[in-house]
Amino acid sequence: MKFLIVSDIFSLESWLIDGNEPEIMPAVYEFYNFLGNHCEHTFDAVIAHPSVNKVVEFPNGSKVYIHKLKVPVYYIRKFISLPFLKRKAKKLLKKNLDYTHVYGMTIYANVARELGVEYNLKSVGRLFGSLIWDVLKKGRWLKSKTRFHYQLREIKNPCELTICTEDGTEFDKAINKYSPRSKVHLLYNGVNQKLKEKLTSIPVIKIIDGANEIKFCYIARLTHWKRQDLALDIIAKLKANGLKVSLDIYGKGEEEFRIRNRIIKLNLSEEVSIKGSISHAQVSSVLSEYQVAMFLYDASNLGNAMWEAALSGRLILTRDTGKTTNIFNKKNAIIMFDENTDQVVRDILELVNHSFTLAQESRRTIYSLLPNWQDRLEEEMRLISCMNLYE
Repeated sequence: MKFLIVSDIFSLESWLIDGNEPEIMPAVYEFYNFLGNHCEHTFDAVIAHPSVNKVVEFPNGSKVYIHKLKVPVYYIRKFISLPFLKRKAKKLLKKNLDYTHVYGMTIYANVARELGVEYNLKSVGRLFGSLIWDVLKKGRWLKSKTRFHYQLREIKNPCELTICTEDGTEFDKAINKYSPRSKVHLLYNGVNQKLKEKLTSIPVIKIIDGANEIKFCYIARLTHWKRQDLALDIIAKLKANGLKVSLDIYGKGEEEFRIRNRIIKLNLSEEVSIKGSISHAQVSSVLSEYQVAMFLYDASNLGNAMWEAALSGRLILTRDTGKTTNIFNKKNAIIMFDENTDQVVRDILELVNHSFTLAQESRRTIYSLLPNWQDRLEEEMRLISCMNLYE
């Protein structure tokens, strides 16, 4: 198969432009590397960037065409990039008649569908999880209105095949509501095999009652629905109960100023630090420094950061949002129900001596659940190659 891919650059600038390993978005990084080194499948991708024109070539001849779109504001550039990249994709389609599929990532799935119809090619939409069901369920739009507008368009008028990351946000419910006959597959992300081996070589934590300090970490983008505010409330209450605790928050985002102010308000300046983003190469060494990893998101908590924390043998503290409790429960984690921080504090105080058992069980759960990226992407190729059978 030969794919024409229309996509955002996501957070892959350091990789595609400078050749460094990306900090986040391992799914796209692994996807390009998988296809770019495959003996049977190839691709050309079109991407917009505010200051760079560049072609990145892969061992099998696949190419990423980075086109300069000189619009400095990210959200405006993303909106303008839809017709811009559609024109760039059309130029490739007119030059090359060997493409078998048009593949659109996130909001560019709509472009893939339109090009597929126009050029009589199979269209595939790729979504990396979605908050759309949480938005629809609560009858409100969150801050990224444009993104949800295009996701709703993709749901109501989808590509011939849609593949979405199974991140527990119940995207399938939105599909069933608006387009019940559409062909949608929810797949868990894979895990890098070398990273998996590295993480599972870290000893499982064991917190002993009366320990000098319990160290918490929170690895997530600093955005409103990741709910670092709940983590701060928990730390404040544990401190009030006489425990020596610390919390390091890893990430960047628009909520940083608000989080810093809350740290000061709760008198946690000595206990809590914001460390900035980390790369995937740093994940195992960072996680090994902590005993508890916190995931308190609004829509769901299932995703790469949680998988990696569980594989590293950290004690998982999470919320019962989305499909989180399909995987994590009281046998392998500490669960916060609703936003009941008092209940979580009681559980931490009561379960501290069971930390090893819980962390060991969560490692076993995730180890058996997740495929490596090679197998995960082979499954995606199988689904795409079977598209003709759906008709």
